[in-house]
Amino acid sequence: LSGGLDGFYLADLLVLVCAFTFAFHIISIDLFGGGLDALLLSIAQFFVCGIISGILSVCFEPFSWAILYDALPQILYMGLCSTGIGYTLQTIGQKYASPSVASITMSLECVFGAIFGWIVLGNALSPREIIGCVLVFTAIVLAQIPMPVSKKSKENHPTD
Repeated sequence: LSGGLDGFYLADLLVLVCAFTFAFHIISIDLFGGGLDALLLSIAQFFVCGIISGILSVCFEPFSWAILYDALPQILYMGLCSTGIGYTLQTIGQKYASPSVASITMSLECVFGAIFGWIVLGNALSPREIIGCVLVFTAIVLAQIPMPVSKKSKENHPTD
């Protein structure tokens, strides 16, 4: 895996794996989460993710109480806000949306991440990143607009 605009980064592969994982998560919630309490399902997800992440961190990262103490605010923020609140709202929202609409809407995560990184953290956005955010946002909004059905289409596919 190489770098540059003409290459393929390891991060590209990881993002692709992440996309498949999110797709599996969205479909799983749609298939199995319908009859379950969304809050209890989110709590179960929270604990499963915490246990798996804890095991993997011990296996692949050096452990130090000082490092843990220094990172505790970030860990709590990510655990409570991103996982706790984010996935709970996602699970509740998916009860009212189809998997395709939910996945399209959740594609805005990168746009809001960039915008809040700029607002809260003062990260600079390059013109390319701004154009990317606008394109993603526009595509998602356009994908949500219902298309009118033509007369020919109605004649070929009657709904009666």
